[in-house]
Order: sequence, then C-alpha cells, then structure tokens
Amino acid sequence: MQLQYSVGNIGGVALALILLPAIIRGFYRAYFDHLACYKGQKLWAASSIPASYYQIRGTLHHQLASLHTTYGPIIRTGPYNLSYSTGDAWGDIYEARPQLKKFGKVIPDSSSGAHSILSVPDDSNHKRIRHNFAPGFSDKALREQEPRITTYIDILINKLRDINEPVDIAELLQFASVDIIGDLIFGGPFQCLEHSTLHASHSHLKHLDTFMLKLRIGMVNFEPLDRLLFFCIKRPGSFQGAERIHRTFVSKKVGSRMQSREVRTDFMTYAIENMHTENGISRKELDETSAVLVLAGSETTATTMAGLLYFVLREPSIRRTLVKEIRDAFSCETEITIGRVSNLQYLSAVVQETLRLLPPAVQNIPRITPSQGHTIAGQYVPGFTVVGISHWATYHSENNFRDSSYFLPARWLGEETYTKDHKSSFKPFSSGPRNCLGMNLAVSEIKLIAARLLLDFDMELCPESENWTREMKAFGVHEKGPLMIRYQAVTSSSRSYESRTARYCSPRHQQ
Repeated sequence: MQLQYSVGNIGGVALALILLPAIIRGFYRAYFDHLACYKGQKLWAASSIPASYYQIRGTLHHQLASLHTTYGPIIRTGPYNLSYSTGDAWGDIYEARPQLKKFGKVIPDSSSGAHSILSVPDDSNHKRIRHNFAPGFSDKALREQEPRITTYIDILINKLRDINEPVDIAELLQFASVDIIGDLIFGGPFQCLEHSTLHASHSHLKHLDTFMLKLRIGMVNFEPLDRLLFFCIKRPGSFQGAERIHRTFVSKKVGSRMQSREVRTDFMTYAIENMHTENGISRKELDETSAVLVLAGSETTATTMAGLLYFVLREPSIRRTLVKEIRDAFSCETEITIGRVSNLQYLSAVVQETLRLLPPAVQNIPRITPSQGHTIAGQYVPGFTVVGISHWATYHSENNFRDSSYFLPARWLGEETYTKDHKSSFKPFSSGPRNCLGMNLAVSEIKLIAARLLLDFDMELCPESENWTREMKAFGVHEKGPLMIRYQAVTSSSRSYESRTARYCSPRHQQ
C-alpha cells in the first residue's frame, strides 16, 4: 500500500515534535520539579508565557494581585519565579548579607558599555556609584536645593493662573518635575513648563506605549528571542533611537555641568569633584546614572503627585480635611517650606496612602537566590530562584491592609480600625542597600507641590477623569492618561475653607 503524505500531515507531525518536548518539560515543572510545592496556577509554573503575556498587556501587576488573593502570600509565577506579598520577606530578599544578586536579564546593559546606579549588577560597584551621588540627596543638600525647587513650583502656579480653564494637571506636573530634576542634575531646567511640552530629549518616553517595546519587556525570559527583538527595535524612530537621542543630550549636559564654575550643591557636585580619585566614578558611569536619574526623578514623582490629587479630589471629606490643614497652617505661599510641610500630619498620611494605592514601583524588583538556596519568610527556597516582592499585590492585599481598595489616610494616623494593618509590609521605595536614593527628595517635592496647589486653588475633577486609575496600565512605570481638573484661584481673604469641622473620612469610593 502506497503511503500518501500531504503538506498538512508533515506540518502537523513537525509541530507535534516541536511542541512535545515543551509540553513534557512544562508538565514536569508544574508537578515534579524543585518548586512544584509552591502554590499558584500550573500553567504559570510550566511556562513563562502567561507572565510575559500580561506584562505585554501592561496588566501583570493586577494579575499578580489576583493570584496572591487566590493562592496566598507566596506564589509561583514562572518556571524559576516566586512572588511574595508579605512584609516578612523584605529583610530576607533585599536586606540580606551577603546581598541577593540582581536578576541580570531584567535590565539590559547600556549601549555605552557602562552601568548606571540602577543597572550595575555587583554590590561593590553599586556601593561605589551610590557613594558618589549620596551627598547630593542628603538632608543638608535638600535644604540648599529648596529655593531652586520652589522656583519651578512658582512657575507652575503662575501658569495655572494664566490658563484658568480645565487643564490636564498630570501633564503640567510632568513638566514641573522634569524641570526640577533637570536643574538639580545639570544646573538648569529643560524648559518644559515654559514651552508646555516635554523636551525633545524626552521624546522616548512617548515610545513607552509602542508594541515593540512592550514585546521586548515581555520577552526577557525567552533567550535568544529577547536579544533578537532588542536588535530589531534599534531601527530609526524606535524607542532605542529616541533613547540614543536622550543619552546624547544628557552627555552634553553633563559636559556643560562639569565645565561650569558656578558654586552650587546638587546631585552632581560630589560625583564630579571625586571623579579622578580611587573611589570615584567614570565619565560614562556619570552619564548613565544621570540619564537614569532624569527619568526616575521625574516620572515617578509626577505620577504620585497626580495620583494624590486624583484620590483627594474624589473624596470630598478628605479634600476638606487636607485643605483645612494646609490653609490653617499657611497664610501665604512664602510660608510653605520643606521643614514646615513635613509637620503636616494629614498631608503626610495622604502621601503615604497615595504611595500605597499607586506605588511608583509597580512590579517586583527581582533578586536571585544563591546556589545553596536561601530562607525567605521562614521557608527554604532552592538556589537560582528568581524572587521578589510585588508592591502592587502587597499593598492591595486585605491580609496586609484592611479596606485595601479604598483611599483612607486615617490608617496612617493611628485610627483604631486600622491598627492591625501590616504597615511593615509598606516600603514603596524598596529597602536595603539598593533602596531609592531620592525618596526624601520625592516626598518633599510632592508635599511642597500639594501644599501650594491646595493653598492657592479650589479644585475638582472633570467628569471624564473620575475613573483615571481604573484602566491605567504599567510598563515599568505607570502609563498615565490625561487627568482633567477644573479649578479656581483662591484669594488670601477667602482661604478660610468651607469646613471647619472636617473629620477623617469613611470609605466612599473603591479605587
């Protein structure tokens, strides 16, 4: 009997031969390998495809929160991955001695061949780079930098007075934060507020929503496909092309800052003075870290500030309480200083609650366990396992925070209802030697801007922005849409706010 072969039959056999090993390998991972004892969906244990799929969609943080709700505080999220949503894991993962190593594939090496403070993999070089920038972020430096920060807040306030119509406040806050960080790094602004647009060097931020970049982020677990995609998106007009423009611009600004004879205290002062010493940093490291600081110091601060306004304006009782505190404390703009806003307890609670519901670091910061394994949250974890705490899942968990979906600043003010909240699980700027160097600057900047805006203006959300966070996606940072507000300037004589009996609020809106 003569055998009949068709292209379809041959293709089916070939596909089966290709898929069969992957299916067998996935089945083994899900039910028999060294991480099979951890809870989670078996498909996630078998393959990196589910996590990559949701990462590409920008909804991985929501999916992880859902999985943690179903399976508990420790779940398996990939063939070699564990995710935690318990505060007990912070010390074991991020504060351990010796430190757990960074998971190197997440942040590719820069094209210059040098590492920044964010991407440097080894602890000794990270410590060296951080040491060179740390003086610029000290409390003393922050006090000296305050007049320059205030200058751009003044420009923001004056711009709002000139516009006097519904405005995308998220965009204006982005402009202000970029100008502030530009001055503190390079000695001058990017003039975003002046021209009402991001500087051309920041154009790559607009490419964060391109399909190829999302695909690149989602494919980090699929070598060598991730390398191939990384090469493909280097074409002109792509994210990588825009990134090169940004880095070239930053390098020129660094060069100008190094040649400046102006005596000033900023992020670069000590690093430049120390460049040619034994523990100094190289010019390329200075360029790379400056590029990172421009993004980290502007994008996350602007998002948190916009989030604060969104949450506060959604809740009338919270708005009344916060505005009353600010207007009782200050009679004019010149009274608002970093030192004085730090004493406003309700404002501090509002900032904390904003960082909880809208954390700057959306997903986890991955670390890899040593070959001999490591104990995390009281359980032994095998070697070469990628571990991390999911900020979003942790802060939105009912196991950690009662009424976790609601914006409730009162939980940070000792209200009895929330005394059992696990506040030790809340570390929005991470912890350990690699925590965020600029957290004091970020919080101070947010408080200054919030106090100025709510002292000078009565604000309300426009109807189209009432669900601003509902569809927000995240690709490393939050992808913000317009946050439209209506506002009216307040005169000094009318700053006695309508409510003199405002009380801490009960839940109203689920966020």
